[in-house]
Amino acid sequence: MSSIYRSRLDVAGIKTAVMAVSEKIVNVIVVNAYDVLIESSEDLTDSEKALASAAVESSRQNVMAQES
Repeated sequence: MSSIYRSRLDVAGIKTAVMAVSEKIVNVIVVNAYDVLIESSEDLTDSEKALASAAVESSRQNVMAQES
């Protein structure tokens, strides 16, 4: 393999890794933002907050599972 071809593969691999990490970071931020919005919302009843919090927790676990 030529060194130019290997370099391009290395750059492509680095870009892929950076995009994957960036996506995970964004997912964590979004899940945490939803959690804050739910807790600070005055329009939701306690049962609605509980349901929404359960959905956020499920999403959080999915995001964390993707990190493994």
